[in-house]
Amino acid sequence: MGKLTKKDELEYNQATLRVIPKLGWSWYCGYHDTAGSGDDFEEVQFMAGAHLHYKEIDGDVCELHYREHKDRREA
Repeated sequence: MGKLTKKDELEYNQATLRVIPKLGWSWYCGYHDTAGSGDDFEEVQFMAGAHLHYKEIDGDVCELHYREHKDRREA
């Protein structure tokens, strides 16, 4: 399963993929080790909702986490 390795870093499939978003929002499902990103919270909430709709049919219980990302160098 994936994990939050640092305040602004999601790591999943540890041997193969590390994602460090710079701007926007991201969602992550800890149960399925699945993530997505978007420009605003409503977009990622919609996409995470599609994930929930698809996966909860099988009786899975998703663990969703949302995070906003800002490039601190531009702030």
